[in-house]
Amino acid sequence: MSAANPPKYIYKILPAAPQDPLPEQFPFSQLDANDGFVHLSTSTQVPNTADLFFTEATELWLISLSWQSWRTR
Repeated sequence: MSAANPPKYIYKILPAAPQDPLPEQFPFSQLDANDGFVHLSTSTQVPNTADLFFTEATELWLISLSWQSWRTR
């Protein structure tokens, strides 16, 4: 994917339902905190990421984030 053609949305994969309502600042997962960054996937990466890193999960939830709003943070 080139910088000239960024995705419209990026996704955070969760192994359980998120809090309802979503908090103003979403808490880091243990993996994100350990690695020092938030792990996100494009729509084409989601299936492979789920297969590789969420094999023990019985359900998965996706939070879609606007790439445009995320990159300005």
